[in-house]
Amino acid sequence: MKFLLVRSIVVFAAVITVVYPQLSSATERLICVDVVSGDDGGSGTAAKPVKSLARAAALVGADNSADAITVRLAPGIYDLPQTVIFKRKKDFAPGKRLTITAQYLPGDPKWRPALMPTIISTQTPMFSERMGGKTETYSFKIRISFVTVSGLRFLGNPS
Repeated sequence: MKFLLVRSIVVFAAVITVVYPQLSSATERLICVDVVSGDDGGSGTAAKPVKSLARAAALVGADNSADAITVRLAPGIYDLPQTVIFKRKKDFAPGKRLTITAQYLPGDPKWRPALMPTIISTQTPMFSERMGGKTETYSFKIRISFVTVSGLRFLGNPS
């Protein structure tokens, strides 16, 4: 993420500088995910975030453009009731990556460890015949090139 647009405001002889984060490319798409206030019927914009990682992955998969995509996760606990797979027909490129990131990263004045989005992979107690009687773990998988993941916490089966 680049910080390009800077505006200064003079207030009572003090200068307050506001830095507006901008996407790194004019053709970058932003998909917002918020497990607390999102709705999987939403469009994934900041005003209408999606709720689940599965829906965000589906939006990434449906995008056939050459644009970079950033999936930004709001703070919260993201339980995976199924395996979430990020993939699409067209690969990303070095300058046009898929970025999966936390809303707040170290260096941001609002950042603190408690705000890190937490991804919890769980295991079904059901035995899978196709896996030779073993249990199946639900996870977060990336099946595409040129992906950056930052600011997320991953935990295994809590039981």
